[in-house]
Amino acid sequence: MLHSASAMARTACPVCGNTGTVEMVRIASMPLHANLLWDTREAAIGCQKGDIHLTACRGCDHVFNPAFDPARMEYTERYENSLFFSPQFQSYAGSLAESLVRRHDLHGKDIIEIGCGKGDFLKLLCRLGGNRGVGFDPSYEPGLDPEPLPDLDFVRDFYGERYAHYSADLICCRHVLEHIAEPARFLAALRAAIGNRLATKVFFEVPNGLYSFHDLGIWDIIYEHCSYFTEASLATLFRSAGFRVLDTGLEYDNQFLWIEASPCPA
Repeated sequence: MLHSASAMARTACPVCGNTGTVEMVRIASMPLHANLLWDTREAAIGCQKGDIHLTACRGCDHVFNPAFDPARMEYTERYENSLFFSPQFQSYAGSLAESLVRRHDLHGKDIIEIGCGKGDFLKLLCRLGGNRGVGFDPSYEPGLDPEPLPDLDFVRDFYGERYAHYSADLICCRHVLEHIAEPARFLAALRAAIGNRLATKVFFEVPNGLYSFHDLGIWDIIYEHCSYFTEASLATLFRSAGFRVLDTGLEYDNQFLWIEASPCPA
């Protein structure tokens, strides 16, 4: 169902706080989770559903869903969104890992991955550079790797302030930020956790919002995605949270948007 583009949303932008937002599109009764495996057809049809109210910020070009309710989301071992069964995606992930290891001299270093899923990408980073890794994700399933790495640990939980004592040379987070209802608060907490470790580098990757809307990659418009980042809104988010933006770019046929940053002195 289309909604008038002139109707002003009453919710402030979750990235920059601007109240000059406009609702673009309403989509009713979308499945809450796009990546749950159901035992029967009836169970899949009867899954819980929620509404999407795509709303754009006139200030930073961010698009978000103010109808999103994070309390309804549940990420457990039943949640399956890994793309590592795809040879093409494996090739992309491998080249990305090699690039990060090369650019940031990740050899014998400490790496944190926030939202590591089943741990595939973190394992790549650790194997390529002989690095030590810690992955955070409530959906992680232990015991799947026949050859576990000795310096690789997983925490089956969401990353938060209680894990601020973990330090790293690189903190990476891929395809997680778009699921977080309050990204500004999340990034501010991450900056506080880094503290005075100013040499830490941060790498985030998200779906490219402009690909979803301009190039009609509409398969990424799902209830789980409460945020659709543009290069402008992603850079605004990191700068506002106390980071210096080092670089941004597009990958995977422009479907993915990434940012590299370092903490600014307090």
